[in-house]
Amino acid sequence: KSTIEKHRPLLLLEVNRSALEAAGSSPEELLDIVRDYGYSISLIGPWGRLQQMPADGEITFCNVLCQPLESHAA
Repeated sequence: KSTIEKHRPLLLLEVNRSALEAAGSSPEELLDIVRDYGYSISLIGPWGRLQQMPADGEITFCNVLCQPLESHAA
């Protein structure tokens, strides 16, 4: 927690519903925690292209890139 808050690294996460549920969590809970830390979340699609996370639909398995919101300043 302190490393994320202090250094604001990029985060590359594999989101796996089965593994998270086995640990008592869910993809939605994980991504909510990341957003609460002030990160935007992009789905890593085919050929490594970043895509907007779907607003609806159940996440079963995906890779995501999480970027600190302040890095998006124009």
